[in-house]
Amino acid sequence: NVGLQDAALIGAIERYNEMLVERKRLLRTSTENNPAIVNLHTSIRAMKANVQATLEGTLQGLMITKSNLDREASRYSRRISNAPGQERAYVSIARQQEIKAGLYLMLLQKREENAIALAATANNAKIIDEAIADDIPVSPKRSMIYLIALVLGIGIPVGIIYLVELTKFKIEGRADVEKLTSVPVVGDIPLTDEKNDKNGSIAVFENKNNLMSETFRNIRTNLQFMLDNDQKVILVTSTVSGEGKSFVSANLAISLSLLGKKVVIVGLDIRKPGLNKVFQLSNKERGITQYLSNPETDLMELVQPSDVNKNLFILPGGTVPPNPTELLARNGLDRAIETLKKNFDYVILDTAPIGMVTDTLLIGRVADLSVYVCRADYTHKAEYT
Repeated sequence: NVGLQDAALIGAIERYNEMLVERKRLLRTSTENNPAIVNLHTSIRAMKANVQATLEGTLQGLMITKSNLDREASRYSRRISNAPGQERAYVSIARQQEIKAGLYLMLLQKREENAIALAATANNAKIIDEAIADDIPVSPKRSMIYLIALVLGIGIPVGIIYLVELTKFKIEGRADVEKLTSVPVVGDIPLTDEKNDKNGSIAVFENKNNLMSETFRNIRTNLQFMLDNDQKVILVTSTVSGEGKSFVSANLAISLSLLGKKVVIVGLDIRKPGLNKVFQLSNKERGITQYLSNPETDLMELVQPSDVNKNLFILPGGTVPPNPTELLARNGLDRAIETLKKNFDYVILDTAPIGMVTDTLLIGRVADLSVYVCRADYTHKAEYT
């Protein structure tokens, strides 16, 4: 307890020491299991914990006091160290003030001397001829201004147009397609506000002469000119999904069926069948994947009539298989198309986007004509370069 000032703490330490002495005394004549010694052990541990807690509190208070004293010492040390610098700054400012005051007085004196000298000097200047103004301005030159304005007026719009064209990364219309590729363009499908069927996918109807129906009639006519008499299979694809591939194939099939021709549309986008949604088919399990997986299946039993037209039939994709590429590479696809050609006047193949999977490249072997769909402000020009 050397150096301690707290009387209560000193008393607690003394009691603790007395308990230790008492325990040693009792242990000389008794064992550890003696109730008196056990109680004394308990009291010693409690007293020890109390003394330690008191010492820790005292130590923490001393540390706080030491920290405060250290801060005060640092503050006074900084003030002492700053005093010479402040004195030097004061001496420098005072010296600059004296120099500027001397310069100011000297300049005032020079000004007075010059004023006296000018007042005493006679004016020897006189006007010989009056100044004559020129009618033509020397500057700015009007012709140069006109030339600069002409160059800027033509160059800036041309530069802006050129920059805008450079930033157009998507196809905007037929002109872009014809510029990027040499294949013939069979038609342009406009964007209209006309109300179609419930899901908006069917746009061609019998005995209805709207803009969309007329557009698909033109596409139908162009395709008929491109097909020979024995050619029946038309493949429809695009670069990526969302370009309207299924929309085009469905309405093209409807337009052909309105000629009185038996038409079947085949859902060969077997990874993501889109005809189920277009024609609102309820039985989504039956489709061409059943035949490709098991050639013993009757293909014609999988063909479903449509509610749109009596001449239009649908062969949906069916269940999504685990190996679509392998199924399409088999000879079963060739046999299926030959069977459909014998039973229908036209076979429309709604295939997967060619820029995403290789399925369409495999299907291309059975097609007589391929239709490539692109969408304005959606399809990237880079897909055609």
